Amino acid sequence: MTPIREEAQGKNFTPAQPVRASGKSKAGAASPAAHGERKRTLWLLLAPLLVFAAAYAAGELLVKGRVDRMSGLKSAIQEREAALAELEAAIQTEEAALARLKSETWGLRFITFPDGAKGILLPEGMACECRGKMEGGEYGGSEGVALRNAPAGHAP
Repeated sequence: MTPIREEAQGKNFTPAQPVRASGKSKAGAASPAAHGERKRTLWLLLAPLLVFAAAYAAGELLVKGRVDRMSGLKSAIQEREAALAELEAAIQTEEAALARLKSETWGLRFITFPDGAKGILLPEGMACECRGKMEGGEYGGSEGVALRNAPAGHAP
């Protein structure tokens, strides 16, 4: 018998190295305690890797959510910019209409004085030429005022 087998016949024997079925020890084989230490070391190496992988996956989900939100905000901004461009075009149209109306009304403004009387303000550079009844034409018989440009240096 080999010395290992002789020792193995004793009670509560734990060989220093695992014994093969042939009765020979496996060279370089670890004991159960060393095997447990390897498992522990492997776990200590893999645990941070698993934590990192989980954190990376969670971070990727957060980033995807933020990217989706940013895409939604970008489209909302583009919609508002389009609406703003439409409003600016409408404002330009209205300003052109206002300029045309001002030119057709000679810049006259209707006002109500503090005492309740109503009147017309003449634009700068205009003077009142006369008052009286209009004769003939479409407005014949109506009272009116004729306006003319004021002479240079003369206040209306």
